Amino acid sequence: MSPNPVEGGDAGDRSGGEDSGSAGWRHRLWSWRRGKRRWLDWVRLGLSLDCDVYHAHDCNALSAATVCAVLTGRTLVYDSHELWLEWNEMRGASRGQVRRWWPVERVGTSLAARCVTVSEGLADVLGRRYHRRDVLVVKNCPRRRDVTALQPREQARRELGWAPQEKIVLHQGGLLACRGLAELVQAAGTLPDVRFVLVGPDSAYARELRAAAPRLSAGNVEFTGHREEAVRDQMMRAADLGAVLTQDRSTSYRFSLPNKMFEYMSNGLPTLASDLPTHRQIVAETGACVLVDADDPAAIADGIRRFFALGEDQRRRMGEQALAAHLSKYNMEAQMAPLLAFYESCADRFGRAEPRRGHG
Repeated sequence: MSPNPVEGGDAGDRSGGEDSGSAGWRHRLWSWRRGKRRWLDWVRLGLSLDCDVYHAHDCNALSAATVCAVLTGRTLVYDSHELWLEWNEMRGASRGQVRRWWPVERVGTSLAARCVTVSEGLADVLGRRYHRRDVLVVKNCPRRRDVTALQPREQARRELGWAPQEKIVLHQGGLLACRGLAELVQAAGTLPDVRFVLVGPDSAYARELRAAAPRLSAGNVEFTGHREEAVRDQMMRAADLGAVLTQDRSTSYRFSLPNKMFEYMSNGLPTLASDLPTHRQIVAETGACVLVDADDPAAIADGIRRFFALGEDQRRRMGEQALAAHLSKYNMEAQMAPLLAFYESCADRFGRAEPRRGHG
């Protein structure tokens, strides 16, 4: 059995295949017209707004935001949550499609007053690629917790129906390829005394993984489907270990820093993380992670064994260190402060008492 039961990832997202015949050409023409119409709608909407900053979330919004900023003389911000071009090629975009996006990102990045991304590694890549030394890092962290409102672990387990002494490894988020989920399920097959809970919405990958789980695991893997934020928080409070097993499939993935890691921290949950540069940095700062090779089910299982072999006091300290790191640094208020200061400078520059012509 391949370590990944869903070969090639999200097949439903693939768009790189070539259609043949007149039907294929008609489909491509229709898709092109639909894309252009949507882009024009974005530009019209952007120009109708009285704003100081056009903030482009990833490259697919960058061209419209760039046009709006140039036409209005307002400020452009490029917020790159991943290396968008590589990420789309991995999801099935053809090389031709990716090449057409290169000039969009290059021009938009050169015109942007601020470029923002989610990790130091991605900031370094973007800075070298587009000759910028001022890429701002804003990590995807949740709001700072009120620790007095955090549910005690024992109460969370009781309300979820989880036994007090169960060993529970949790993964919450999208059930998608390149996240080490097939390897995690295979690791479960050698850890019959551990319960694995996978929380996330349905997808083609999730359905294939769920179908493969009975023969890969020891019957100790549970797929809960989507859960509301309050329930996910409760599960994170109740679990022993949270999984973030991003696999090194591209530069974008290598330097990614998933928000689920910070959600685990905000609930005082230690992390089982893939051995990637950005994750090593979190370990060095917090001591609240166990690093493993996310491509190797045996290594994942060994990491889980090592964690549970620690004394209960040490495991609890790891959770406390995770929560302390969240409260001091890895929270939205701390991370957003430099960007909010920049937004304030834009408001001071343009002045809110003088709206753009045609507004107010």
